[in-house]
Amino acid sequence: MRALLIALTFLLPVSSVHADGPSKRIALTFDDAPRSDGPLLTGAERAERLLKALDDAGVEGAMFFATTNHLANAGEEGIQRLQAYGASPQVLANHSHRHLWLHRNSADDYLADIDEATERLAEFGETAP
Repeated sequence: MRALLIALTFLLPVSSVHADGPSKRIALTFDDAPRSDGPLLTGAERAERLLKALDDAGVEGAMFFATTNHLANAGEEGIQRLQAYGASPQVLANHSHRHLWLHRNSADDYLADIDEATERLAEFGETAP
């Protein structure tokens, strides 16, 4: 059942229909948070700029998919970034703990990895499934 719910999450339509006819929306997602420093910006600078740009544009509900194993290298500063994402009008989402590939792992191991990330993300408040 859990696997079905996870699959359905990714199949939800991005467009919707209103009385005026169909409307189009864009889904903004950021993968593998918290990301490490890059060649131009530190992870903290990138997070601050992203959140500010989303806020300035009036965006709510962009998703930051957290891979909780990244916290081992990101340390306290990475935890602060996930806290900032969770406190913003954006959505902190579960992208698993170790970023396993289902075709290379058993379904039980894959789901256990998602469950581990769920437990680790609990400290950041409500997250998307």
